[in-house]
Amino acid sequence: MRELSILKDQIEQGRQELSRLVDQYGIPNVKVLEQSMALDELINEYNRYSFRMNLKKQIICHSNSSSLKFRFKDQLLQ
Repeated sequence: MRELSILKDQIEQGRQELSRLVDQYGIPNVKVLEQSMALDELINEYNRYSFRMNLKKQIICHSNSSSLKFRFKDQLLQ
């Protein structure tokens, strides 16, 4: 997975491209739809990566604050 900062940059570039395409072709256009779908996928990838990072932090924090150790913490996030 790509790092969050790279994904953020790509999302912003994708938004700018989508806006340009809408201005050029209008909303009901195949190019606009394709760019919108590509942008959706970048946003989904960002959300998946962000979710996994937050989950990993919670698992590590929880395992450090209790006597229980989670053997699966590294396996879960691979």
